[in-house]
Amino acid sequence: MPVVTLEETITLALSVRDRHASAKWYGEMLGFDLLYHADDAGWSELQTLTTGVTLGLGG
Repeated sequence: MPVVTLEETITLALSVRDRHASAKWYGEMLGFDLLYHADDAGWSELQTLTTGVTLGLGG
């Protein structure tokens, strides 16, 4: 079994000042769905309107 597997996905990562506010904006303005906030890790991820493409927000 390979250690690394490639799925047909890509995550676009952006650095933002306020992950929660940014996630809300992307949801309201672009229709992205929040997948999760990982507050301990300083990371949030949203599903874009394109299958297999997510948006990651770091702070």
